[in-house]
Amino acid sequence: MMKKQLGYVFLIGVPLFYLLAAIVPFLPVDVKIKGMLVPALIVIADVCFYIAALFLGKEVITKIKNKFSRKKQPVSVDEQVK
Repeated sequence: MMKKQLGYVFLIGVPLFYLLAAIVPFLPVDVKIKGMLVPALIVIADVCFYIAALFLGKEVITKIKNKFSRKKQPVSVDEQVK
């Protein structure tokens, strides 16, 4: 039970780190710091996703990915001719 909760905490952290990476360029800090901070936040977000995947398991991550992925609509023969 604790593993699942910890997994969801890491999963919630992923978009937060991406949001922080999007905000950093607008902060009044040196360009060198911005240049190091943005990639670091993106790497941290990816690491959080993989840790969440370890704690939650393949089934939960697959369900979450399927919820956010775009599904391709089948194209009928009539639409292909046009």
